[in-house]
Amino acid sequence: MAPTRLRACWLCSAASLFSSGSLIWGQTGQLAQPLFKPGLTAEAGAAEAGFDAATANYHEMVLQSLRQMANVLRALDHDAQAQQTRIGLRRCRPHA
Repeated sequence: MAPTRLRACWLCSAASLFSSGSLIWGQTGQLAQPLFKPGLTAEAGAAEAGFDAATANYHEMVLQSLRQMANVLRALDHDAQAQQTRIGLRRCRPHA
């Protein structure tokens, strides 16, 4: 290969390396972002912590709702058993 042709080929590959769609620009941007905006990782951490807190709150609300529903169902079952007992006692009493 001629030296000028080799140099032209190297320049083409170097030019494609630094084109706008290159992987290098994306990776370099991700690595350099905390250098230019140091609060970004702290903001992301705070946002993640907020999301985790909201998720935990939601789970607790769901569990609390299920507990309340279980309590209501137990009370209804207790009332139904008491009603059945009253009906049974009425049937057993002799008519006066």
